[in-house]
Amino acid sequence: FDLRARFNPQAPIRPGFEVAASLDDYTDASISDQTRLSAGPSISATLSPAIGVRAGAGYQGVWFADPPAGEDDTLQTYYAFAEITHRVNPWFRHALTARHFPTRGWNGGNQETTGFRHSTSSTFLKDATIATSLSFNSAEQSYGLYDENYQYFAAGIDLIYDLGKRWEGRVGYWFVKKDSDLRLRDYAQNNLAVQINYTF
Repeated sequence: FDLRARFNPQAPIRPGFEVAASLDDYTDASISDQTRLSAGPSISATLSPAIGVRAGAGYQGVWFADPPAGEDDTLQTYYAFAEITHRVNPWFRHALTARHFPTRGWNGGNQETTGFRHSTSSTFLKDATIATSLSFNSAEQSYGLYDENYQYFAAGIDLIYDLGKRWEGRVGYWFVKKDSDLRLRDYAQNNLAVQINYTF
């Protein structure tokens, strides 16, 4: 679950607090079941009608039921993020984000990622929006069969169309390029997605 509380939401500067927790049970015996809990303060601010910022940082603890040999059953780490958004006009906005975040890994119990992302959103017709994203990330994966350090570059574009009051159509393409310190773990990947979303 995720819980976010913001105090005095109409003020130019809005302090807050965030809590997140998860319980993961893996069928893959090479990855230990785990419990995660993170908590920390955050702050949002409106610097002008066109510019806003948001930042936060906090503690994350991870408890492993059956850690790999030589690893502790408790991992203490942190998360941090900062974002600035710029609304250029009613039809175009963009944002720059920096973050460090620990998550469950693809092939290990924990992954620590530090990255930077630039995103844009442009409404060029009444019901159509083009969104883009460009990011560079450095990651370290552990608590699995092997440890891995890698970097990956990602770029994507989405066409989003408002189909009605609660319906949304989305067509997206993104490209991912990964460079690993392990043999045979590098790849370049092309992804295409078509979605119909309904909001309850």
